[in-house]
Amino acid sequence: MIGFRLSYDHPVSRSPTQLTPWPIGWVGVLLALTCGCGGDPPLRDCFARVWVPASEGTAAVVGSWDDWRQPGILAQSYGGDWLLARFEPGAGEHGYVVDSGTGQRRDFFNPLTTYRGEDEVSLLLIPDCSVPAVALDEASMSSDGMLTVGGTFLAAAGGDKLDVASLSAQTTDGVVLPIETADDETGRLVVRAPGAPAGKHTVVLTAMDVEGRSAEVARAVTWRSPRAASWADAVIYQVMIDRFAGDGGAPLEPPETPGRRAGGTLGGVTAAIESGTFDDLGVTALWLSPAYVNPEGQHLGN
Repeated sequence: MIGFRLSYDHPVSRSPTQLTPWPIGWVGVLLALTCGCGGDPPLRDCFARVWVPASEGTAAVVGSWDDWRQPGILAQSYGGDWLLARFEPGAGEHGYVVDSGTGQRRDFFNPLTTYRGEDEVSLLLIPDCSVPAVALDEASMSSDGMLTVGGTFLAAAGGDKLDVASLSAQTTDGVVLPIETADDETGRLVVRAPGAPAGKHTVVLTAMDVEGRSAEVARAVTWRSPRAASWADAVIYQVMIDRFAGDGGAPLEPPETPGRRAGGTLGGVTAAIESGTFDDLGVTALWLSPAYVNPEGQHLGN
């Protein structure tokens, strides 16, 4: 089974000379840095897109970016069956609703929500396009341990290219990985390394543009020789963290009310992993509940 996850963290800038040397048992491959001779690099896309079925007639998007000003941003016809509102609300979190012939509602096609007073509304998360980013589109591991991570450097709003000398890739345990391709014109990046041992490997990529702005850190996760060949073969154990166990695996007392916390922690889950509890059950993956405080009282569901 090949796993792939992409996430961004706070920018990190580090010289390749400061990284841990290549370990014995891992073999380096050719470093090929390609400098383009012109052309514009791909830019980050910070537009929001809200889709509405054309059957609803005219529709507009009203949101917090302009203090819920009416009539909002009008959705345009797109392909006959759809209406599309495409706009730039600015970086950050924004609440919004779709205002159509059937009244105001949340966005059916966006699972994220927030609140405007007592009303639940849809939520947009817009990245900061004043800094570059690395968008990963490939993370794979062959049966013989060839690790491959690929992606594209996306320039900030100013369009400045990748500084190929700034690009670095390493695993979270400090193994430096060779950059096979880095093209400042197209932004294409490829990391490839043979000889990965069995287990999970998290690759961290950092880069800067030629103006010295650090891209948001990108991470890709791959596995070699996983316990389950596919999700269909997996045994998934769902953990309600607050009801599972306390730090160190400490048992929990029932809460006073269903809405109160019982005191379960991530440390309790970690203790069960380290003690082999899940291994004894044949578990190959954990599904962790979100960690938050439950509200008191009865509330109408949607």
